[in-house]
Amino acid sequence: MFGMMRFRKRREENGVEPPARAPGRVPGWLLWVLTALAAILLFVSLGATLLAFLFAKGDPTLSRRIVTFISSSVGTDSTRLESAGIHGSIFGGAVLEYPRLVVVTPDGPVPWLIATRLTAEYDTFELLFSRRRTLRVTIDSPVLPLVHDRRGNLVVPRFGRSKRGPRDQTATRIDIRIRDGAISLDRGGVRFGNIAGNAVALLEPAHTTFRVARISGVSQMRGRPGSIRAEGVAVVSRGRMRFDPLYVVLDRSRIRSAIDWDLAHTRVVSSRTGFNPLDLAAVKRLLDRAPLTRGSPVGEVSFTGDPTSGNAAVRLSGTIAGEPVDELTAQAQLVPGAVRIDDALARVRKAEVSGSAVIETHGALTADVRLKNVDPGLLPWWRLPASTPHGLLNGDGRIRAIQAKPYPIATVTLDLHQGKLGRLGIERGAVTARLGQHGDVAIDSAWVDTPGARLLGSGRIAPDTTLSFSFEAVARDLGAMDSLLRPVGMEAGQARVTGSIRGTPSAPDYQLQGVIASGRLKNGMAFDSLRLTSRGHLGPAPSGVAELEVARLRAGDRPLGDVVSTLTITDKIVIERFRQKSGDTTLALHGDVRFKGRAAIVTLDSLTLAAGAREWKSVGTVDASLEGEELKISRLTLATDPGRLDVAGSVWFEARRVGARATLQGIDLSRVIGSGESPNAPRGIADGDLLLAGPLDDPDIQATLRVTRPRFGGVSGDSLSMSLTYAPGAVSVSEMRWVAGHGLASLAGTVRPRLKFQDWMGALSRGDHTWTSRVELALAGTTESLDLAAFAPIDTSWSSLRGIASAKARAFASSVPMAKAFRIGGVWQMPRS
Repeated sequence: MFGMMRFRKRREENGVEPPARAPGRVPGWLLWVLTALAAILLFVSLGATLLAFLFAKGDPTLSRRIVTFISSSVGTDSTRLESAGIHGSIFGGAVLEYPRLVVVTPDGPVPWLIATRLTAEYDTFELLFSRRRTLRVTIDSPVLPLVHDRRGNLVVPRFGRSKRGPRDQTATRIDIRIRDGAISLDRGGVRFGNIAGNAVALLEPAHTTFRVARISGVSQMRGRPGSIRAEGVAVVSRGRMRFDPLYVVLDRSRIRSAIDWDLAHTRVVSSRTGFNPLDLAAVKRLLDRAPLTRGSPVGEVSFTGDPTSGNAAVRLSGTIAGEPVDELTAQAQLVPGAVRIDDALARVRKAEVSGSAVIETHGALTADVRLKNVDPGLLPWWRLPASTPHGLLNGDGRIRAIQAKPYPIATVTLDLHQGKLGRLGIERGAVTARLGQHGDVAIDSAWVDTPGARLLGSGRIAPDTTLSFSFEAVARDLGAMDSLLRPVGMEAGQARVTGSIRGTPSAPDYQLQGVIASGRLKNGMAFDSLRLTSRGHLGPAPSGVAELEVARLRAGDRPLGDVVSTLTITDKIVIERFRQKSGDTTLALHGDVRFKGRAAIVTLDSLTLAAGAREWKSVGTVDASLEGEELKISRLTLATDPGRLDVAGSVWFEARRVGARATLQGIDLSRVIGSGESPNAPRGIADGDLLLAGPLDDPDIQATLRVTRPRFGGVSGDSLSMSLTYAPGAVSVSEMRWVAGHGLASLAGTVRPRLKFQDWMGALSRGDHTWTSRVELALAGTTESLDLAAFAPIDTSWSSLRGIASAKARAFASSVPMAKAFRIGGVWQMPRS
């Protein structure tokens, strides 16, 4: 049109007038304009028709170009969108067949998100001409397979920044529906399916907001049931996506996260994840991690960086395996292929475990730990037998583990510091153990130095918890092992014990051999050697057989001979055979020992004491008990043929005290004292009572004795009665009365031997009379009508002694021979010649 006007102007300038236009005729330029517009409309119509036709048919070239355009808009050089084809209606919607989001890695392209179909419904005119747009997108069967590359790093996509222009003020709402989705992890066989839910994406000029109303799924892992639900809000702005909040429910676990994600660099700028609570058993079951550890800790985990260069911090508390965990903290650094954990600390009651570790992404673990006041009987993270003793362990350990199924494979070395295990005091020690893939534990070597000894052992716990252990103990000083040997109180000795334990932990079989040399107990008992051999099984109903041999047993300085015994051990100890021999004296017994609380109840159905040709047997049962240091004899009756001896009382071994009572009934002294065949042997039938109370070596004694037809040193009488008491250092004779025919003799007073009772009796038994030179005497004697001829058998020089005597005598001695201290007065009647 402007060209026509310039042409007319030139004609006017040249003086040439155009011919006059006929009335009603259309200008020529308008025809050109209309023709051009018609051509353009025709071309656009043909192009739109062709594009709609190709789009409806899913032309591969057109589909590829559309996918490339979308991929270049949101992806990067390492992330792209692929699809098998696109078809649909320009004015109604579009369908992407088999869309895939692919991540390019050094190992090759990895599909990160796959779906069978993505359907988008939209209004074309609204998209082209409105600033408020709405789309409805349905994703069928999306699968999110999370995989690791060959370096062990998780593969994640990278997204580019939005290419929206600064003047673009449109806002687009996308309603997203997910149907029959799935998510999986290439480690542990983790897979959730039937994922469905709804979300809304609002694309605005400054940012994009995603609101996940509810997405849920269920476990598709055999034997690992579970469910997952998620909802939250995410905002994308300036190349970053911020989740705050993001709620995830995994069975009984409740998780809340706030995450700031850099889309372009695929890294976490900052994150905080809280657990309230975290169900450990459900999580470990879903992740196929064994053994299951029950617990519900609460706390928080923070993280920054990416899987190859990040930092994390963990702080938890709560209940783990039934134990209240006061604190569980750790700092972690993520490096290519591994996670380094520093400053890890766990406090469980009074126990502390701290250290560092390296967890490699292919499933290996290396850890250095420090133990402080750890009770092995309450460890929640190792499967130990229920019979494991409690204690307090301190030391340094190193763990090397490799992930395997059903249990990890691990090597554990432990250097023990001062502590205790049960009653075992630990000065130092070392343990090397291996944990097998099937739950077995092999202890290659273990040694512990305890006060006075070194303990060594090795063995194996099979996957079915069957035990197979061998052990050895070498004791340098049994006196230093008092806490371990209680209630037996050892004062000295050396020992070597070997044995083995095999079988189930509830009732294992055992074998034991031991030798103790130069043993001495705190109660004064001692021996040159003790040999023990035993075998049987342990558990709630233990049973076994033991052979015991003791050489040169003695109580203080008194020899008790040798002991040979056979014991059967069940819920009670049956003494099948017991034989103690000292010179010509033998003690044999048979019975059983039962345990009630801390007390041992002894019932002997037979007890025999033989001295030379003499033998005394128990009448009925012998009842006794041992609780702590007290041995209490409730009933002991010995038949002396004729007569009997009844004994009851208690002995306190550590205090070395006694409290006892003995009753003599019709005892023939010839069968008790001296040689019965000797004409000078004591004779007579004795009855009486004896009380002892006080220290074993010097007790208080009260004695009342009556002898019928006594005979001592050939001197016979009709009766002898005496009543005396002994207090440490002094014997008080209330009355000693001898009756022979019509005559009698009596004696009363005190004797101070200046010796302890035990030493005095020892001197008398040895025939040692040196004590008489130090004795203090205060005695008074009386005779009435005593026939002196009855005393002639005492000495041959008295063979001519005759007469009837009535006299009174007093004897005093103070550190001088007794013969110099007599003063006698009385009346003698001599027979007529």
